[in-house]
Amino acid sequence: MDNPWIALGAVLAVAFLVALNWWLGGWRRARIEEAETARTRYLADFWNDTVREIAVDRAGHAALLDIVGAMPAVGLVVAHGDAFVTRRLTPGNVKSTSLTDGDRLVLLLDELVLPRVEIRLEPALAAEWRRRLDALVSRPRELVQRV
Repeated sequence: MDNPWIALGAVLAVAFLVALNWWLGGWRRARIEEAETARTRYLADFWNDTVREIAVDRAGHAALLDIVGAMPAVGLVVAHGDAFVTRRLTPGNVKSTSLTDGDRLVLLLDELVLPRVEIRLEPALAAEWRRRLDALVSRPRELVQRV
């Protein structure tokens, strides 16, 4: 560039827009404050489901929802940036579950966008939800040997 004032003006304009976004609250992370927030967000995407029970993460980052139906299913709402990601977990969607530190439930999911989710619950509640989610874990198919 021949004129350095143009480059300086562009940098200052971008800095001003970033500062304005910060001042207006543009970087607030999404949180699940209560069970009703998780229910509302989940039902916006899966309106035909009926939610029986909800467990919200201690930090407000995720929630698990027990879904009523003939087939076992668990709803999942995860705060991701300033928005929410919702999933309907059914048999085969969950690769594995683990319980660490007695209260941290770790889910490995069979997808690229949301492969791992950690949820902190009360220890007894975490064990109960792990039992429910274990019913959804995909089992490796046995190889059948033909004779």
